[in-house]
Amino acid sequence: MERNLTVFKRRTFGRTPILTPETEVTRENIIDILHRAIPVFEKNANDCQYLYNYYKGKQPILDRVKEIRPEICNTIVVNRAYEIVTFKTGRFLYKDILYVNRSDETTDEVNALNSYMYSDGKCGKDRELVDWIHICGHGYRMTLDAPAADGTPFHTYTVEPMRAFVVRRDTYDRKPILGVYYSFYVDKDKTKHKVYTCYTENMVYTVENYEIKEEAPHLLGFIPIVEYPANYARLGCFEMVIELLDAINLATSNRQDGLEQFIQALLVFKNIDLEEGDVGKLKQEGAICIPAESDVDYLVHELNQSQTQTLVDDLYQAVLTICGMPNRQSGSTSTSDNKGAVVLRDGWSAAATAVKETRQYFEASERETLNIVLRLFNIYRDADIKDRKALEISDIEVHFDEGEYENMLEKAQVLQMLLASEWVHPKDAFAFSNISADPEAAYLSGKEFHDSQEQKKVDELMETNDVRIHGQGNEKPNASDGTEVQSSQN
Repeated sequence: MERNLTVFKRRTFGRTPILTPETEVTRENIIDILHRAIPVFEKNANDCQYLYNYYKGKQPILDRVKEIRPEICNTIVVNRAYEIVTFKTGRFLYKDILYVNRSDETTDEVNALNSYMYSDGKCGKDRELVDWIHICGHGYRMTLDAPAADGTPFHTYTVEPMRAFVVRRDTYDRKPILGVYYSFYVDKDKTKHKVYTCYTENMVYTVENYEIKEEAPHLLGFIPIVEYPANYARLGCFEMVIELLDAINLATSNRQDGLEQFIQALLVFKNIDLEEGDVGKLKQEGAICIPAESDVDYLVHELNQSQTQTLVDDLYQAVLTICGMPNRQSGSTSTSDNKGAVVLRDGWSAAATAVKETRQYFEASERETLNIVLRLFNIYRDADIKDRKALEISDIEVHFDEGEYENMLEKAQVLQMLLASEWVHPKDAFAFSNISADPEAAYLSGKEFHDSQEQKKVDELMETNDVRIHGQGNEKPNASDGTEVQSSQN
């Protein structure tokens, strides 16, 4: 008999949003808000820690116990959770997330913003944040002003979802009114003290033991902690298939058990009463004398590996379908299908659809972060540049690179066809052909090159005409019109 593994499992059903009936946070009500919010946060944090451990390979199969032949008890982790998260993050961040200007007037400012983000290490922080989103169902990013010596107006930080939460007002808009970062310290008596740093739009409070220890204003004008949900239910990308993943682990472990039990099959002695030391003698010498009317045989029943493999394949196929991942096993053989057929047949289009859903939630949260970033960015830039146009959230588009540099021949043909049309603006031609990650910048660069080439042709023509007029050319007749170039001696 095998002990039921459900006692070691933790069933999770997404993260619970933290809501409050209060419409604003003040010094008088912040403690009451924390009293209601912290129990919900702790439940979410425990779920996040379980999912993070599961992602790392700490899965219920490791606690497996067998009561029959306990010496043969394999605990094999087939870590499909890691595979799912790695694929999802890689598909989501095909390339770095960039900010693209939506008008010609803000090109320089958006380029400057991207430079500051690059200096702040946004690429690596985005990957860390997206990993947390896929593992736990939500992630958090904090934005704070930077010291002047750092050469950038802001710093962004990816915060573990076990250490931060956002409280929203329980109204139709679910507007965030409080962002909290949790930390702790151990005093000299080795007592652990929890500290909550709480941010409103204009104040920051330090709370310990449900008492306000410090308070101070801040000039950000926004709550610096922003929640990035993966979806409305805040489900991790493998959370809905954990039962299937556990079944795959159990089936694989049982297969290995079946192999070992076949090799280490039990001996059955018929019509023989063995003494206590006879079995040990048999193991040591490999032989035993038995009466003529007796019989000894192995108790053997081999596990059907093909049927087990069919079960494992079926479970894995269900995991891929639910998680929106392509089936790379079915496409392992060479076929004559083109790329479009493979994308539809093997589930790559479904994977792209699942990624787009997460990107929509990510972009909404990224704009909340941009509100904080732009406030600090504009203050920093105003100090150095006079009469500049302040960069606004409506001037920026969050761009996710989806592999625009694939199928370049087809896209170049579309671009050429659109540029040849009198009814299509060249800027729209770059956007419709999807030939560049930043069609606005590609159009401006192309326009600059085109204008420079046209100007070069005009200059060469003017130079040629100037030569003819002043008689510095050759005296031979012009082959095209039969006219003779004047000599400088005339």
